[in-house]
Amino acid sequence: DHQGNKGNIHVLDLPGLGESIQKADHILGLYEEWLPKADVILWVHPVGDRMLEFTQRQIGTIFSGVNEHLISRLVFGLNKADAIHPGDWRRHANIPSEVQLVHLEDAAKNFSEVVSTVLPDHLPPRMVTYSGLARYQLPLLFRLLMDAMPANRRWVLEQRMDIADFKELADPQFISAATGLAQTPPKVVPDRAAIVATMTHENLRDA
Repeated sequence: DHQGNKGNIHVLDLPGLGESIQKADHILGLYEEWLPKADVILWVHPVGDRMLEFTQRQIGTIFSGVNEHLISRLVFGLNKADAIHPGDWRRHANIPSEVQLVHLEDAAKNFSEVVSTVLPDHLPPRMVTYSGLARYQLPLLFRLLMDAMPANRRWVLEQRMDIADFKELADPQFISAATGLAQTPPKVVPDRAAIVATMTHENLRDA
């Protein structure tokens, strides 16, 4: 159970596959038992890991046959966005650098192309790049989770969401300056206003 300020959410953290052949059957058995009972399924994958053959095969196996309908409840979270190459996360603003954004978009595109080949009708997966550590894109992640839930159960997350704010980890002086500059015409301070525009585009477009 996750006890938030707005109520409890039951989270079942299932072990990942690939640890050993000996444990594979046991873990698959857990998936078979618990996935059909879940309102929504979050498949977490490190965004920088491009070795997708194993993941591709397992998704094709787990979400096939009688479990194919569970794909509608499936969300892929590409985690550790803050650690992607070249590792120059903008700590003062707690957002990716421009180069990191390019790599994040490329990784997401590659993941989508590979995984979609084992999904029905080659549909693109419901997916988001995020960072749990930096709280990056958590609102988008939770919105996708709600969209993937059965309509009659969405209230469970909607009424209990208590999402951490990425700005709480940014430099307070930068946030204060950015808030003030957002109300200033760009021609007055073009160099700093550009920073605010980038921040707005990268983080507030999903708000």
